[in-house]
Order: sequence, then structure tokens, then C-alpha cells
Amino acid sequence: MVAIPVGVMAILIGPYMWIHLSNNAVAQRVEDRLLEIPLPPDTELVDSAWAAQRLAGAGNGMEYYGSLLLRSDLDEAQLQEFYDGIADDDESQSVIATNSPDLGRRDLMFSSLHDLDQANLYMVMSAGNAPSALHRDLDLRGH
Repeated sequence: MVAIPVGVMAILIGPYMWIHLSNNAVAQRVEDRLLEIPLPPDTELVDSAWAAQRLAGAGNGMEYYGSLLLRSDLDEAQLQEFYDGIADDDESQSVIATNSPDLGRRDLMFSSLHDLDQANLYMVMSAGNAPSALHRDLDLRGH
């Protein structure tokens, strides 16, 4: 008797959990790739994070971000030039000062752990792609 309700629950919840965990893995890989890149000169890594959810813009669908929080004596343009110089065709990195209004909701990746209004703090962000349309559309965090 108990096996039938448990089986039904597994059938209903299992795919959602699989998509949720798969989406987390995509975002974690984006962070891992960022961590493999050597840091620019006069720059230190403060923290790193990943997010699988909707952080920029409006609409539906998942976004996959890996991010580094850096403290640097270089300015935003110099950091962007460094990352542009090492970017490959599949991935690019964007550099945003943490006190910039352009950061938007993406500051959620670090704002609960760090004072982002400090000078010389920058986020380097890279985005990943959904493994399939199901991954992008069925995860409730993307809505």
C-alpha cells in the first residue's frame, strides 16, 4: 500500500529534482572554469560563487553564472582588457565594479557576505548555457 504513493511521489518529484541538480552543476562548472584562469597582476581573489536562477533582465528561463569577487589595483577597463585577452570563442567574461548601479540583481551572489560598496572591488562574471530547453524552462528558479 505504501509503495504506490511513494512511487507516484518519485515520478512527480524525481524529474524536478534531477533538473534542479543538473542546473546547479552547469553553474558550478562555469565557476570552476573562471577559477582556472590566472588572476591579473595586482589582483586578489576575495570570493567565488555560482548561481542558477534568473539574475538579469526580465522574462522566464534559467541563467547560469559563475562569478569571482576580486580586489584589484587595476580599474574596471584594465580588468576587462585582461579578461578579453584570454577569452575563448565559447565564453567571455564581463567585469563590473561592485558599486556600479549596472550590477542589478547580480549583486545577490555576494551581497549577503561582503560589503560591496568598498572601492577596488569587482565582479568578474561568466555565463553558461542550458543543456536543453527542458533544463532552461522547467526549473522554477528561472521564473
